[in-house]
Amino acid sequence: MADLAGSGRLSMAGKPPDGFSTSIFDPGPMWQPISGAPFGRELELAVIDGDGIHTLVFPCRRTLTGWMRAGTKERVDVSPTHWRHWIA
Repeated sequence: MADLAGSGRLSMAGKPPDGFSTSIFDPGPMWQPISGAPFGRELELAVIDGDGIHTLVFPCRRTLTGWMRAGTKERVDVSPTHWRHWIA
């Protein structure tokens, strides 16, 4: 389902729920572990749930209390595993 082994890239499979991307992760910028996610920057997040690995379709920002949508500042209740810089 996912390739996380040392390559720095994620791939996804499965049917994602609303709010998630429906395409395979592109081989673009390298994914980083969520522990190193910077604060105050627009990021693309990868989330693992019961359906597999998905990417959120909107940019998020890390805050001291969790994650928010970059555009609306609405709290996002997710537990991401990886991040990369948001490319508009």
